[in-house]
Amino acid sequence: MSTGTTITLGGLAGRRAIVTGSSSGIGRAIALALAAAGVRVVGAGRDRTKLDALQDEAPAGTMTTLALDLAGRGAADELVAIATAQLGGLDILVNSAGESPYGTLDDVGADDWQRAIDVKLIATAALIRLSAPHLAEGGGRVLNIVGTAGRRASPSYVLGCVNAALLHLTRSAGELYAARGITVNALNPGLTLTPRTERAMSALAADGRAPEEALERYVSSSIPLGRAATVDEVATFALFLLSDHASFATGSSFTLDGGASRGVVG
Repeated sequence: MSTGTTITLGGLAGRRAIVTGSSSGIGRAIALALAAAGVRVVGAGRDRTKLDALQDEAPAGTMTTLALDLAGRGAADELVAIATAQLGGLDILVNSAGESPYGTLDDVGADDWQRAIDVKLIATAALIRLSAPHLAEGGGRVLNIVGTAGRRASPSYVLGCVNAALLHLTRSAGELYAARGITVNALNPGLTLTPRTERAMSALAADGRAPEEALERYVSSSIPLGRAATVDEVATFALFLLSDHASFATGSSFTLDGGASRGVVG
């Protein structure tokens, strides 16, 4: 029975966050959404020009940025040390870095495997471990942006297996840090309108079709809601998971894909 209560997303203003992968796409959208909610954010990414644009777009005084490559040795330590010094602590960690190329097991080379593992898995694990002592001071939030490839294998994206490892890491860390008041969850966006989408559609259009046609066919055949997500929709869902309203969720994985993931009930 409805109580008529209006729920207002809260518990974010005044908090301090690190968001990796902030140069573009979903990470950028989450960083901006947090800043708009009154969170002080350190946005990390590799592209200095894009990070400068991010800082300019955010509300004054809410965003600082750090250009670094999380594949580098010691990069995670550097990011956490600099961010916590600038912010005076840490309440939120969003891991959105890591973009692996599409390709089959026959196509993907050793360097691509190593980079995907270094950035998407090893750096994420290091950032969670290094951030935990700071997050525990007031109860904190960790959100890993993973993607539906972690649950659904495809021959055209063999590096999606790293996403599956991230889901395992999310569950493991969620159980480990629960006693310290830290929640660790994963968000699995489906097809989302980002620059990466264009590359994905180009891969699907290998038979000579235009990427736009490939996108239209993929959406019509695979997504019951009949469209891709926007980065703002993903960011809004992420903010809910980072807010006080999601305080009882940890070690969990949330799928946002317009109904594309099908399965059995039970």
